[in-house]
Amino acid sequence: MAINKKAQKAAVTALFILLILLFIVDFTKSGIQNQASTTASTTIQKNQTTNNTNSSSSQYLSFAWKNGTDYPVNDSALSCVSINASITCIGGGYGELGSYKLVYSTSLSPEGLTGSWSSEADYPRNMNYGACTSYNYTIYCMGGRNINSSDYLWGANYSANHSYANQSNNASVYVVARHMNLTYYANDYSGAVGQWRTGAAYPYGFALQSCPNYGPSVYCIGGEFLYNSTNYINRTVSTGVYFNKNPSNMSSAWSIAEPYPIPIDTESCVVIANKLYCMGGSTSYNGFTGNTNDVFYSTIFQSGFISNWTQLKSLPVNVSQTSCTSYKEFIICIGGLTTKLFPVYYNLRNISFEVYSNKVMVARLIHNGTEISNWTVSNYTIPIGVESCTTNNITLNNTYITCVTGYTDKVLNPNYSNVNFYATNKVFYSKLKLT
Repeated sequence: MAINKKAQKAAVTALFILLILLFIVDFTKSGIQNQASTTASTTIQKNQTTNNTNSSSSQYLSFAWKNGTDYPVNDSALSCVSINASITCIGGGYGELGSYKLVYSTSLSPEGLTGSWSSEADYPRNMNYGACTSYNYTIYCMGGRNINSSDYLWGANYSANHSYANQSNNASVYVVARHMNLTYYANDYSGAVGQWRTGAAYPYGFALQSCPNYGPSVYCIGGEFLYNSTNYINRTVSTGVYFNKNPSNMSSAWSIAEPYPIPIDTESCVVIANKLYCMGGSTSYNGFTGNTNDVFYSTIFQSGFISNWTQLKSLPVNVSQTSCTSYKEFIICIGGLTTKLFPVYYNLRNISFEVYSNKVMVARLIHNGTEISNWTVSNYTIPIGVESCTTNNITLNNTYITCVTGYTDKVLNPNYSNVNFYATNKVFYSKLKLT
C-alpha cells in the first residue's frame, strides 16, 4: 500500500511538472507569435507610412505634361492671366532685341486640351517683363520694358539719355529698353479682350516685377528700375512695394507699403486668403549678386497696408523667373532660371552659367498660412524652361496648370560652357492632384 501511495505521489508530481513545462512552451510560443505579429504590423504600418509619404509628396500632377496648341509666335518674357477657363497672354518678346504688343487668348475644355489661339486687341505699347493680373473680368498690366526696332542704336550713337541699353552679340549694336511707369487695363470676358485704357501711373518706370492682386487691389513687389549717374545709366534692383486699391482710376495714387527684406526682381508672388507670398528672384545685396531661394510672406490688412515680411522655408534651388501659382492651400512654382556648373577640362575648373530649370516645386500652407511644409519636387518635370504658368479652374474636379512659352537653353559646347537661350512657342498643361 505504501508503495502504491509513493507511486501515486510520484505520478502526480510528474504530471504537475509536465503541465508546467507545457505551459512554459505555450507561453513562449505565444510570445514569439505576438512579437512576430507586432513586428509584421509595425512593418506594414511603416510601409504604409512610406507609401503614403511617397503618394502625397511625389505626384502632385495627375499625368505627365502634355502639349497644348502652340503659341502663335516664339515668345518670352510675356505675362499670362487666367479668367475662368480662358487664358490671355500679353506682350513678351524675343529676348533683349525686341518686345511685342501682341495679345492672344485661348480656352481649356474639361479634358484639358487647349483650343486655338485668338488674336485680341493689341497692347498700347510694346512691352516685355511687365506684370499682369486679373480680377472680376478685368486685366491689369503694370510697367515693363518697351523696345522696338527704332530703339536699335549703332556704335557711337548710344547715348546716356536713353533709359537703358544692353549690348547685343554684335559689339556695335546697342538695344535701348525704356522702363514704363504706365498701367493699362481692359475687360476680358473669357478670352474676348476689349479696348485697353490707361490706369494709375506707377511712381517710377520699372520692369521684372511681380504684381498679384488681392480682390480689386494690386500689389507690386520689387523690380528693376533705372537712374542716371553722372555719365551713364545704372540698373538697380528695388526693395519697393506699392499697392493701389483702384488701379483703373488714373487719379488713384499708388501707396508705399512695407519694403521687401532684400532688393529683388524676377521673383514670383501669389496671394492666398489675405497673405502675400513671394518666391525666389534675382537679388544684389551685401556683396552677393545672383538668384535666391528665399521665400517671404506678409499679411494684408483691411486698410490695404501689409505687415512686416516673415521668412519661410526656402525653395530647393536658387531660381529667378520661376512662375508660381496657387490652388487651395498649395503653392506651385514651375521652371525658372537657375545656375549650373559646367566643367572646363583644359584648366580643371568649373564655370557657372544660368540655365532654365524643369523643376515643379510644391509646398502646402499650414498653421493658417503662417508656415509652409517642406518644398517637394514633383516627378513630373516640365519638358523645357517656361516663364508664365496659370491655374485654370474649369470645373470643380478639373483644375489644370497651363504654362505658355518662355526660354529654353541649348549647350553649344559643354567643354567651354557656351550656353544660348531660345524663345519658344510651346504650351504645356497638366491636371492638378493636390489633396
